[in-house]
Amino acid sequence: MSITSEIENTAKNLIENSASQKLGLPVTDKFNTSDGKPTRTNIEFTVQHEGYWFGVHADQEGGFAVFRIHAILGQLPFTFQSSFARTSIMAVVRGVCKHLKARFKTDEHQRIILIHEVRAKGILHPKIILTETTKVLLQLKPYLQLITALQPPRQATDTQPDVQMEDYAVEKPSTE
Repeated sequence: MSITSEIENTAKNLIENSASQKLGLPVTDKFNTSDGKPTRTNIEFTVQHEGYWFGVHADQEGGFAVFRIHAILGQLPFTFQSSFARTSIMAVVRGVCKHLKARFKTDEHQRIILIHEVRAKGILHPKIILTETTKVLLQLKPYLQLITALQPPRQATDTQPDVQMEDYAVEKPSTE
């Protein structure tokens, strides 16, 4: 199994679980040994922000902590339903992706899936995990508020996706 395929499987699991199952970040976990080496090299949790659930997968890769953040930012209305809402939401999502250097895809059910990766120098530690996740969520806040104004998020049972991540393997940021 390639690294890309592993990332896609992890992303798929995080997205599928974020709407139906909440994964907490245990505060009692021991992240580092007494000499500073990480005890865990992979951490997954979910967090809710502005009504949207985000799946976060953190890995240790060499001297970097790598965070993959995935979220479903709602369902894109079809043009015949509301061309204004569709155009406006797409403009906001493109703005998010440009600002964060993230990617997005829409699936066959018109759900907007955000895929973002952050690399931070250092080892996985609660301070880095919370800092980097919070930075991304705060950068997303105005965009999420705009998307919510255009189309409020649905309940968790309405947004549980049936996502095949091989459909979302992209080499470079998408503009659609």
